[in-house]
Amino acid sequence: MPIVGPAQPSAQQVAQYQRRLQTQRFDHRYWDASNDSLRQVLAGQQADTLRLQTLSHLFHLTDLSREKLPDLLREHQEAQRLAARLGYPEREPLRRVVAFDELALAPTLNLPAIRDTLLAALHAYDALGNGPHPYLLEWIEATNSQLEQPEANRAFFSRRLAHEQQQGNVMNAAICYRMLGRYYGALGDYNQAISQRLRAAELFRTCSTFRYYNELGAIGMLYTEWGNYARGLPYLQKALTMPGTPPVTFYRVMNRIISWAHLQLGHYQEALRYNARAQQPRRPEATLPPYDRALGLVQQSAILLALGQPATVRPLLQEAQHLADSLHIPLRSYGGNCELQATWARYYAALGDAPRALVAWESALRQARQEQQAALRLDYLRALAATCQQQGQPAQAATYGLAALALADTLEAAQVATRVARYEFEQDDRAQQQRLEHLRRAQRRTTAQVQQQRVQLGGLLAGLAALGGLAGLLWRSARQKSRDNTLLATQRQQLETQALRLEELDAAKNQFFANASHELRTP
Repeated sequence: MPIVGPAQPSAQQVAQYQRRLQTQRFDHRYWDASNDSLRQVLAGQQADTLRLQTLSHLFHLTDLSREKLPDLLREHQEAQRLAARLGYPEREPLRRVVAFDELALAPTLNLPAIRDTLLAALHAYDALGNGPHPYLLEWIEATNSQLEQPEANRAFFSRRLAHEQQQGNVMNAAICYRMLGRYYGALGDYNQAISQRLRAAELFRTCSTFRYYNELGAIGMLYTEWGNYARGLPYLQKALTMPGTPPVTFYRVMNRIISWAHLQLGHYQEALRYNARAQQPRRPEATLPPYDRALGLVQQSAILLALGQPATVRPLLQEAQHLADSLHIPLRSYGGNCELQATWARYYAALGDAPRALVAWESALRQARQEQQAALRLDYLRALAATCQQQGQPAQAATYGLAALALADTLEAAQVATRVARYEFEQDDRAQQQRLEHLRRAQRRTTAQVQQQRVQLGGLLAGLAALGGLAGLLWRSARQKSRDNTLLATQRQQLETQALRLEELDAAKNQFFANASHELRTP
């Protein structure tokens, strides 16, 4: 239905809001901040602008699995009052957020009104321009799920994803991918579900470490539900390596799903070990919440049945049933699957009590239909077909068998034989293309370097050739000079010999004239 909102904010108000938004860096430090630390900071702040900034940060970091609505309402009311006092335009969307909180706390929930109020708040924020709104997006998904309108979620988040991609809002786009993954997961289309969650993980990796590792855990869970336990285990185990101290609930869920994967692979001791880790409080003084206790009991019962120990299972299942009835635990939740009725059915089958097993399988199937869990519904239809056949009810067995075949055809149409999401193949292909491009760039650089070296070598050879020619000339010049020097030396020696001879002749001449003169003077 169309949402009638307030008058559109002025261009000046939009610019004011955007200027303040641009001063905030939405990076890992922002998105991985501790809510408790922020509330301690808030307690010491006096200035209205600082308090509103911290309250807005808390609003963005709201964890629906941990926060209490009355506490959130008080924070949102203060944020609205501060925005109004400061004359900030976000007072209008905050007014809608407060109205949503009040509707969500009402004794009787008016889900359509809640959804419309959430959409009105989102529309009011959109009028102010780009900004992160994970709280509103997550509540819209939760409300549509409570209204049992999964197609409304698919349509809304598909449109919203295109909008967020156009705006370049990484966090909102990642949330949209996550919600689409939930939609496809509920349908049993694990190929699409895992592909959407992988896209979300890629975006979360750039802005939030916690959400990135949380998404890895969700991908591992989906792979185990799909039946590819070996593929799911690395994702689950990597999720447990989250830097710092993982949230308690996340730690328990990851250990429980790893236990389930090991159970399906026949690693029963490992399954028991990880389930025990999930059941053990992180601190000695802490107690295990009843919700986690119930899921752990169902898991332990399934492992013991696989080990052929049905005698110890009944008291565990009775306690789990009491907790599940009081807490209204769904078949599938953030904590994993709670296949309580199916485990009862397996217990009765282990005892040879086929009639009770049949009743339990029928109860499990009704729950799977109610919660629209297609993959589990297929498992239960097959189990009912086999149980009816054992009971001598071929007509009923055929009915369940045909229903299972029809559902299997629907599910398999969207799956791949390897039970690996197509997006992983696309990721591998992109990585291969990147490696090839890297090799091509390296090859181009090498070719350029070789060409440059060839030019340099050519220049060097030309220089060497020139030097060789010059050396030859110098050698020939030196050789000619040596010859000339030898000739000159010979000629000098000859001249010296001739001069000596002339001196001797001159002396002889002088002697002759002296003798002649003497003879003439002496008759």
